[in-house]
Amino acid sequence: MISNIKPYCCCRQCLNTNKNYYIEVRNQCTHYLNFLLCYKINGKRVMKASPAFAPGKVQHIVFPGDATELCLTIFDSSFNPPSLICSKLPSAHIINRYKVVNTSYNNFECINI
Repeated sequence: MISNIKPYCCCRQCLNTNKNYYIEVRNQCTHYLNFLLCYKINGKRVMKASPAFAPGKVQHIVFPGDATELCLTIFDSSFNPPSLICSKLPSAHIINRYKVVNTSYNNFECINI
């Protein structure tokens, strides 16, 4: 007999009907990046910011499955103040992946992958 099983543990995953999704940004350029994710949930606006991250690195921000009106804004953090690279409207019910690449010295492209 197994005596230390807690009954709520076996069904914890069954009770979690709110799947979490995420935004992933891959930095494939020569500058530091950061990004903001804004969304609406239960009538309230939420804003989450990534830390600045180096070339060759990846950052994620998780958002709940019932989030709506997503808006992603990616910035070049190598300058003060940061400069806008791109703004996207990601889909709410999928995992969204983007990569940022240099097209020339200070020009960037955000690619949905």
